[in-house]
Amino acid sequence: MANVIKTIVLLCLCRFVFAGQIKGQVQIGYPDELSTPQSSVATDVFSYSENAESGVLPVHLTAVANGDKQNVTDVVAVTCGLLPTPSGFPSADFDSILIYPNESWSVVLFNNMRAGNQPADVVCRGESVDFNITVGPQFTLNTSTSEPRMFLVKKAPKIHICGDLVLVPTDGRVHSFTIRLSEVIADSSVQIHCSTFDVGHGVFYSKDIYLDFENV
Repeated sequence: MANVIKTIVLLCLCRFVFAGQIKGQVQIGYPDELSTPQSSVATDVFSYSENAESGVLPVHLTAVANGDKQNVTDVVAVTCGLLPTPSGFPSADFDSILIYPNESWSVVLFNNMRAGNQPADVVCRGESVDFNITVGPQFTLNTSTSEPRMFLVKKAPKIHICGDLVLVPTDGRVHSFTIRLSEVIADSSVQIHCSTFDVGHGVFYSKDIYLDFENV
């Protein structure tokens, strides 16, 4: 009887040690095996515009045991966040997501973006919420944290009128003035909306101007 008990204890210990050797980690970015235009570009900085209402951060899961890649068999809850930074850095609120065993990657949605002068560090971590209780969880919050990646929310571009004062004639004559854009317009069209104010009558007049250049 004593030998049977010792055998059971040894089996349990072996399973525990084996489970402890499996390390699951969250990776920020697209997996290497994903054949998409996004995954073929090395991303050093995940950059977004504060004009966007929301954004997505790609993540994928890896599991390794004794240096060998393992299949992810758990349902994993992934959370992301920005490391604490002083004022002047970007900020955003990240949603939590679930990644299932049959999914190789997913995206974390975030919103309430605020621009910063330089990138902040973003990290993600995962926790197994559905797993084989005999083997144990592959992902824990303490061991699954990703490597930090740079996260930047760029300030919205602005239009500047060159000169302190623009006089708009009311007698039908053609008049022009110069504007300056804070950033290059690349691969898109921009609609500029200008308004004039009639000082004498206190009335606003509006005029739409379209720029249809790929680069200006």
